[in-house]
Formats: sequence, structure tokens, C-alpha cells
Amino acid sequence: MKTILKLLSLILLVNISFSCSKDDDTTQAIVPEPTIDVYVAGFKNNGTNNVAKLWKNGQFTDLTDGTKDAQAHSVFVSGDNVYVGGYEFNGTNNVAKIWIDGVPTVLTDGSHSAQVYSVFVSGNDVYAAGVEYKANGYGVAKVWKNGVATSLSAQAYDGIAFSIYVYENDVYVAGRVYDGIEYTAQVWRNGVAIPLTDGKNNASANSVFVSQGDVYVTGYEQVELKFNAVLWKNGEPTSLSKVNHNAVANAVHVVGKDVYVAGYESSGEGAAVVWKNGEAIHLTDGIINAGVFSIFVLDDDVYASGYHFNTNEDKSIAKIWKNDTETLLTDGALTAIAKSIFVTKN
Repeated sequence: MKTILKLLSLILLVNISFSCSKDDDTTQAIVPEPTIDVYVAGFKNNGTNNVAKLWKNGQFTDLTDGTKDAQAHSVFVSGDNVYVGGYEFNGTNNVAKIWIDGVPTVLTDGSHSAQVYSVFVSGNDVYAAGVEYKANGYGVAKVWKNGVATSLSAQAYDGIAFSIYVYENDVYVAGRVYDGIEYTAQVWRNGVAIPLTDGKNNASANSVFVSQGDVYVTGYEQVELKFNAVLWKNGEPTSLSKVNHNAVANAVHVVGKDVYVAGYESSGEGAAVVWKNGEAIHLTDGIINAGVFSIFVLDDDVYASGYHFNTNEDKSIAKIWKNDTETLLTDGALTAIAKSIFVTKN
């Protein structure tokens, strides 16, 4: 009888041990909430010069020391690296630069003024789009790939590249060229020019985004004295402007079937605005001048960067919006603008 009791006790102990071990094995690991990081490139004046700046989650880093004028126009994050494009004055001319994790790389020799307006990273390749000016003062739209420059508009009177996007093996650039009469909005695909307007009216392509093979471009066309915000999809234009309102579209971001465009519109002072599928969402009331330069969509949240003027309307304040909630990056004592925004989730 004692043997049977000992055997039953041993079986019970084994079952309890196995059950505890099984419970321990199936315990769910605690998964931390993903981290959202918001990067913004822009500038703030120090009372003498503009200082190129990078903000991460509202905390700024100076990219330049403030002894010479500089601005950051674009930010792109790839892996653990943060790329910022812009310029810094060398005492004679603006020098086109990319900062990688705060370390500057010079793209031009400083003999002529130049700027980087857009940065894009694809794999191990770093692309930049911008302009380098000739001795006669006219610009040449340029693309730099890993520091090597290609001219896009050498035959035109004047040209500027404002935005670059790499999709699969194709490089798309948005900008404008001047033929001696008016500026024409233009896209280059792998260096081949595709005009978006006929040259009868002043126009510009300010941003390009490619989604599922469709090419989206935003900008403006000026008809008489009115600026019309325009979205081109595969070359077909759609006006975003209200009647009797001036408007400019500065940026575009596409998620699935939703197309987000950012810019400003006004019938007096400018209002910061985002268009979602053509419907305007005003971020400011239009009483004080404001605008959006960049937009980024992650999950269901819409992030935008730009500016609005202070109450005296003599200094612009760098700011960002998440959906309809604004965050000020500067206090308005000195001029500042948030030019570009990029959001990551880790």
C-alpha cells in the first residue's frame, strides 16, 4: 500500500512539474510599443545668419555653426542613418551639401552657388536633387548620385530640381525649366525630360512620389495673376485650388489609394492646407500667414511641416502638425521654417 501511495505521489509531482513547465513555456513575452521618431529639417536665424537645423522629436541639432548662412531643405532616414540636404555659404557662394548623421559632405566646389533641395536613399545609393548656378546667374537642374553630378537642364536658360524619388530602377525628378518666356513644370525620368505644362503659363513641379508604378507630381501653374495648385497623376493635371484663391502644392505622399498633398492657399493671408484625395483640410485659419512644405503619412497619422507667422507677422515660426495637432519648434523671436519631415517606426 505504501508503495502505491509513493507511486501516486510521484506521478502527481511529475504532472505538477510538467504543468508548471508547460505554463512557463507558453507565457507570452511582453512586446514593447513601437517607437515613433519624427525628423524635421529646416533652419532658424540666429540674428545674423540662418543656421541649418535637424529636429528629432522636437529636440534640435545645429548642422552648421551659424557663422555663415545655411539652410537644410530635406531629410531622409534609412536604417540608422539620417541624411539631410541643403547648403552652406562659403563667403562667396552657397555650397551644396549633404549631412550624414551630422557630418557634412560637399557636393560642389563653391565656385558657383548651389543647393540641394531633396535627398533620397535607395539601397546603398544616396541621391540628391538641386541646382548649381552658372556664371550668368541662371541655374542648371542637377542630380547627384553618390556625389557624382548629372546635369538635367544644361540646354535650358534656367532650371531647378526640387524633388527626387527612386522607384525600382527608375529615378524621377521634379522641377522647372525656363525657355526664355515662362517656366515649365517638368519631370525627368532617368534624365529624360517630360514637360507637364505647355510653357504658356508660369509653372513649377515641386514634389514627386511614385506608388505602384503611378507617378504623382504636385506644384502650381499661374494663370494670369492667380496661382493654381495642381496635382499631376501620370501627366494628367487636377486643379486643387478654389475659385478666386491662390494656392501652391509643395509636397505629395501616397498611401494605398489615398493621395495627400500639402501646401497653402489664400484669398488674403495664406492658410496651411492638406488636400486628401482633393478635399482641403485647413491646418490654420488663414488669419495669419502660414504654409506647409512637406508631408509624411504613417499608419493612420498625417504629419506635416512648415511655418506660420507670429502675431506681429514679422517672423515665421517653425512648426509641425500631427493630424490637426500642432507643435511649435521655435518661439517666433527669430525667423525659422520647418522645410522637410520624415517619420520612422521601430
